[in-house]
Amino acid sequence: MKQEREHWGVLDKLRGTIPDVMRFFVPQLIVQTITQILDGHLARIACDPWAGIGEVIASVQEATRAENAFAFAQDERVAAFGKVKAVNARWLTGDPLLLLSELSGDIDVAASVLPFGVRWDRPITFAAASGEKIEVKGSFMSCCTSRFQTTASSGRV
Repeated sequence: MKQEREHWGVLDKLRGTIPDVMRFFVPQLIVQTITQILDGHLARIACDPWAGIGEVIASVQEATRAENAFAFAQDERVAAFGKVKAVNARWLTGDPLLLLSELSGDIDVAASVLPFGVRWDRPITFAAASGEKIEVKGSFMSCCTSRFQTTASSGRV
């Protein structure tokens, strides 16, 4: 409850300086669920490509004890607030998919609250640890939703 009040406080400070600031709100239920899923999984590198103000990447880094955490924001002002919450993350600004493709090394954990309705003009390919390639074109959310349903129905998540 206290964390959610702090989160709202940060959003209130951003109100008026960043259009549509409420898109950065992450319900604590989602953060707690991500933390529970990752409990007991160690990671070297964690990443939140749509980090907003850092709520998810801070929780992921704490849960996995990741040595390196990367947080991406499209706006410097948002990243500045994020650095307060996720102080140990390395913050990068720009196009999240371009930044993701420029990271060197394998990402052990990628977690994010994906933006709804975002469409990408260019395809991007992700490689799973198994070597499986997943290509995303058009609506990122519909691709990820169908991919999750496929892996969940096969018993793998």
